[in-house]
Amino acid sequence: MQQLRTHSSESSPVLEALAGTDCQFCDPGTLEAEVYKGNDAAVCAKCGTPAAQIW
Repeated sequence: MQQLRTHSSESSPVLEALAGTDCQFCDPGTLEAEVYKGNDAAVCAKCGTPAAQIW
């Protein structure tokens, strides 16, 4: 059985802590709380690389 996941209206404390920090994969990217491949995540606004995902 496949479960459908929707974006949570409540942010994870981990994602909140990462939001606004520098991306480790590009310069001068900054992480933002977003949805990445259906998961809540901290994603770089410049390069699109996820730094963390919550399943």
